[in-house]
Order: sequence, then structure tokens, then C-alpha cells
Amino acid sequence: MRGRGWNTDSFSGSVRTLRIVTGHLGAEVPIQETDIRALASMRTTLHGPRVVNYLRLRGLLEAQQPSDPCIARARQHASTVSHPAFAAALHAFIDVLLGQGSSSSRPRSPKTVENYVVAVLPTLEAWTADGLTDPRQITKKHIEAALDPLTGDQARRLHTSLRSLFRALKRERLIFRDPARGVSLTVSRPLPAALPSDRLAGLLDKVDDPCDRLMAALVAVYALLPGQLVRLLRTDLDRSKGRLRLRRPGRMDHLVYLDAFTLRLATAWELQRHRRWPDSSNPHFFVTRNTAVDDSGPPISAGVVQKTFERLGLRADALRVDRIYDEARHSADPVRLMELFGLSHLAATRYVLSAHPEKSPRRATTLGTDRGARRRRTVSVSSSHYVEWHLPGHGPILELGVAPAWLQVSEQIPTTGRRTIMANVTCFSVHPEQQSIPPDGTVFFTVGPDDRLGGAAITATVQAGSSSGRTVFAEVIQMATRSQIDFPGPATSHFLDIVVRNNGHVSDGAATIDFYDVFITSITP
Repeated sequence: MRGRGWNTDSFSGSVRTLRIVTGHLGAEVPIQETDIRALASMRTTLHGPRVVNYLRLRGLLEAQQPSDPCIARARQHASTVSHPAFAAALHAFIDVLLGQGSSSSRPRSPKTVENYVVAVLPTLEAWTADGLTDPRQITKKHIEAALDPLTGDQARRLHTSLRSLFRALKRERLIFRDPARGVSLTVSRPLPAALPSDRLAGLLDKVDDPCDRLMAALVAVYALLPGQLVRLLRTDLDRSKGRLRLRRPGRMDHLVYLDAFTLRLATAWELQRHRRWPDSSNPHFFVTRNTAVDDSGPPISAGVVQKTFERLGLRADALRVDRIYDEARHSADPVRLMELFGLSHLAATRYVLSAHPEKSPRRATTLGTDRGARRRRTVSVSSSHYVEWHLPGHGPILELGVAPAWLQVSEQIPTTGRRTIMANVTCFSVHPEQQSIPPDGTVFFTVGPDDRLGGAAITATVQAGSSSGRTVFAEVIQMATRSQIDFPGPATSHFLDIVVRNNGHVSDGAATIDFYDVFITSITP
């Protein structure tokens, strides 16, 4: 008991529980773990976890099947739905989220499953009160009416949960169509912001425990998520190479390279853990006095991490955002943020634009006084080649650096049908004088923002030439439209990403492309 770090002065509750259990059930056969936990829950003076571990070591315990409390609560919530049809739909929804549906899928975390069920529960009860008795009766208007009075995070949470619910029911063939598929929700997402410097001064001096100091350093310096702290294993730390492995379900693992100061904090925590619980078999890196002595090896709860940062007077997520924002302010390179913190390209770009608002793509203003120039829509470009876009006879619309090329925007060529105009064709002539495309090379650029790129069928073709006179073959190998919400404000910008390739391997002399024309056609109904 002393080897496990147990305090022998606080054994009265455990001894009392063991005496009651053996007095009523005996010790000739293994004792059910469920009986011990049920007895311990009856009174606060009865303690069960140490009794469970003691009987397990003695071979006198019949362990219960492991079950996650979040899943158990989600099942319980689903069973409380008043109408059986909606209750059965919720249980089928939980099966799909756990990867146990008719077709295999990646299981979601238990906490996510519980959050989805809790979010849709009031809406299902409201539909039942309105006389709806089957999920197949739900229409798009019902979902929009449920979202209409909500705002902010509450609306986004319900919208995400309802879309996931009906998508799962459609996949399980419990409904004929997905009523939430066409429901969109426009919400404003706050940009990342830095914390005041006075709140960060002397951060590690506010705590003395090695575990708390290490948690604070991993979040403040390496921007780890609280969930990543919970899931860390002892084998994830490679002290010889100074690396920490972050396991990300469904994604590649991310490696964090620790500095000397953080490694010293990790050493101090490992020494304290070994000194307090030398016989602990818990594989997780962070443990508490309860999880360290539990032979089942459970992780610490999220509340442990939360209380640590409450003692610091900060939220872990706010401290993490401040660290990434500070790095974006100094480097202004989204690729570096992706490498350092394992961010997605969208998240990294959002941090860079928040730290450097001048880099945000803006709608260009129309230059010139003639009517033809005013009719033309000008667009900007975001490219690794820093291309400038010009109107004929005018200066650059948007400068992104030293531009060795220009782009001319021609007049729109309307193609008329029998009754209405069906298509708008716009030609972009690119003359990259110093940035020719070599054989088998590619060039990437973005067209936009332009309203014509949203809500229409887009096609793009390319014609190319070479100053040497040889035959060249160019093609659009990838094209994708994307829409993003402008910050601040509800406006939406539409872009077109194009990748042009020089198929030099099919030409006679593998000529280099010196200029090319891109024809973009937007077909609207």
C-alpha cells in the first residue's frame, strides 16, 4: 500500500466497504465489481476504488465490462424521449456515431456523441409536442423554425447536430430524404486575439506543483489542446531526442520538439510521480492520486486540466490562441504555423490574417472613367508567384509584391440562348515573362473575389504558346470553387483556384510555356 502511495490514515472508508461486502457476500468466490461500486455510491463514508484494486490484486474480483460514462448518458437521454419513433432514431444515431451502423465509419469521441444527443433532445421533444410522430415527417421548414430563435454558439451547435442526425438516418435508410441538407447557417466567428501582457507575466511562478507547471508550459509554449494533455502517454515522450508525440485520431501524429527548459519541467514531474507512486502501472503521462493507483489505467479528466488553469487565472484555450497568434504576428507564414502547431491550412491562414489584416484579400475598386472600364469586374490574385492583375491602360489593381507578370481582363463575351443569357465567358491573358512554366511544371493562382464565381457552373480551359515557336500542351489539371465569409460582416466572397500544367512530355521538344490564356465560363440557370 505504501508502494502505491496510498495514505494509510484514510483507509477507514475502504475498510468499512470491504467489511460490508465480505460480510454479506463472503470471500469464497470473486465479488462483482458492480456490487462494490453500487455499495460505495450509497454513502459518502464508503469508498470503492481502492477496494476494487485490492480485490483485483488478490484475484477476488469479477470485473465489469468497461463502459464510457458519456455513452451511457447519451443512451439514457435517448431512452427518455417521449415518442418511441424519435427514441429509436436517436439510438440509431448513436450507433452510427460509434461506428456501429450498417456501414463502417470512423467512430466519434464519446463526449461528441453525448453533446450531439443533448443538443437535439429539446428540438425532438418540441416536434413531438407539435404532433409530429416520425422523423420522416420532418421538413426543411421545421429545421429552419427550430434554428430561427437561436443565435451564436447555440444555433451552430444545434445546426451541426441536426445535420449529423439526419445524415445518419438517411444512411441507415430510416428516412427517405435528408431535410437538413439544404439548411445553411451564417454565423460570425471571432478572430483570434492576443492576451494582455500583464496577464502572462510570471505565469509559471504562480504554481509550484511540477505537474501544473509542465501543463502550463506545454499550452503556453507549444499550444497543446487540453484534450491532448489528457491523452498523452508516457511512451510519447522521447527524452533522448527531445520530442513529444501527439496522437491525433484520424490524422497523422504530430511531433513537438521540446526545449531544454520544458524538458527540465518534464523531468521534475517524472521524479515526483515515481516518488509518490513507484508501483503505478497507469500508462498515461499525467496522473492524479486516483488514476495513478487504478490498475485499469484511466486518463485524467478534463476537469483536472481546467482546475490547473483556473489557479493561473486563465483559460487553456485562450492561452493557446495567444501563443499561435504571437507566432503568426512574428512569422506571417501559415506553413510555419502548420509545422509548429499541427494546424490545418484554413486555421493557419485565419491566424495570419488576424495578425496581419493588411494581407487580407480585398475587393479591388474599378479604375478609369470610361463606361467600358466601369462595367468590368476586377479581381485579385493570391499566388506564390506574386502575379499582378491589370486593366488595359491602367496601373495595377492590387499589388502583392514584386510582380514579374501581368494579367489582362478582357470584355465579357455574352453567349445568348433562345430566351435568356446562359453563360458569361471571361478571358484572362497571362504573360509570365520571367516565370515561364517548364515542361511538366505547374503554376497555381486564385481568381477572385468575384460574385460570378458563386452559384454557377464553372469551367476553365487554357491555350498556351511558346516564344520558341514549338508546340506546347497546357491543361487545367485542378480547379475548385470556394466561398468564405468575410470578417467582419456577413458578406461572402467567392474564389476559383486553378492549377495549370505544362504537359511537356507529350511535345516534340519539351517546350517551355511563355504565355497562356485562361478562359473561364460561368453558366447560370
